[in-house]
Amino acid sequence: MNSGSTIVANIRKGLVRNADTHLFCGRETSFRPQPGLINTKMGNPHPVGRICPVCKVTHAQSEAAHAYVPDRAKVERIADFVIRGKQVALYCFCNPEPCHCDRIKEAVDKLVQEKTEF
Repeated sequence: MNSGSTIVANIRKGLVRNADTHLFCGRETSFRPQPGLINTKMGNPHPVGRICPVCKVTHAQSEAAHAYVPDRAKVERIADFVIRGKQVALYCFCNPEPCHCDRIKEAVDKLVQEKTEF
């Protein structure tokens, strides 16, 4: 069986047509339900342009994205979808700017590679 893949997309542009699974990874307060979109509750707690409640500093866009650490259990669930051949789209508002979804994608892709190597 061929593995699927992950893509990072901007939710403002709508759902990616060829994705099997649509995961909203933005902050829970900005989630707007729509058919087929699952709220992962994986929003980045590191805001851009204001004092971060976690780090107590003000982050630029790329710094906020880099500061995000994905939840391992949720990454494993997403990786399982990909291993089963699903095309998974991760949505936030940042893309194409640096986004914490890039960090989620990196973690998922790494885990898929580890689990599927011989």
